[in-house]
Order: sequence, then structure tokens, then C-alpha cells
Amino acid sequence: MVARQSAGSILYASVSFQLPEPDEADVALTTMPDDLPEPEDPSLRNDSWGALMDRRVVDLATTDDGHRMGYWIRLSTDLDDDPTTHVCALTFMSDSAPFRSGRATHPEFTNDERDRTRFVGASLDHSMWFHRPSLATDWHWFDTRSHGLANGRGLVTGDVVTRSGVHSFTLAQQILLRRNRHVD
Repeated sequence: MVARQSAGSILYASVSFQLPEPDEADVALTTMPDDLPEPEDPSLRNDSWGALMDRRVVDLATTDDGHRMGYWIRLSTDLDDDPTTHVCALTFMSDSAPFRSGRATHPEFTNDERDRTRFVGASLDHSMWFHRPSLATDWHWFDTRSHGLANGRGLVTGDVVTRSGVHSFTLAQQILLRRNRHVD
């Protein structure tokens, strides 16, 4: 599929579908962090997108491979029961999580509100692998991590787990990230 805007293409989508297969093996190695606060925790910063999407910012302890951060995210609008609708909504939600982890790798990242204007960027490549069904209207933990920055680009991967602990999908996103030269 190709989406076009103005004089050129802005999106190429390659999608693969699979019918459910009965299999006795269902192994999930991804789990929730032990120190993860609940999405209703009043200490979490509300970074929601109006009436469309609820998003709570979470900073976890620094690990050996860098600072871990993520979001609790859910759609706050009514959706029908069609699983395809929820997959589309989860895909939309997934684009709102990777940038903060990518920015955190930058030497000028300060982990405060000014970082949102200090940097400019865009999604370049975005891939998702759906493992188990989930509802976009339920809270999902987006555990994202940066793999570094080079030449104005970064790579972020993440595991997305439902509040009940089901590993719903995995994402990978290449981002464009530049220092905004018009902001101090």
C-alpha cells in the first residue's frame, strides 16, 4: 500500500496476516518490571492527548544498558469489538512511545518538559509484530529503549504488555532526531 500527499509518497506499508493456529506452546519471556507503578499513580506525569489517548510517563531505575523509560498508554475513545479495529488503534498508539527513549540518548537530554521543544524529529521506519490480541482501550505498558543515535537518526525498540501481563506486541522504530537550533 502507498499513501500519497502533495507531490509524493509519504508511506509505504507492507502487511502480513496469519490465521490463528492451535498450538499448545504459548511462551512469553517479556514480563512487567517489578518496580512499575500503576497508571493511576498520582506521581506519574499525565501526558495525554486530549480526549483521544491517555498516556502516563514512567521513569524507572537506571540499568546497566542505560535509563529505562516508557509509558502507560490506552485509547480513551469508544471502539467497536472488531479485533482489526483494535490492531489499527494499537498501531496508532505505538507511534506515541519511541521518541522519548530516542531523545534520552542525546547528550543534551535533560528529562524535563523543555526536551519536547529542544529536539525535532519524525518517524522514519516503523515495524510491529503482534503476538497476542489485546484491546486498545485497556492500559498497555510500552517498555521502550534506545539503541543509540548516529547522524541524526536513532533506533528504538519496545515490548508492549497489557496491564494483566500479556505480551501483546513488539515494535521497532527508526527516528529522525535533531537539535532544534531555534530553542535554547
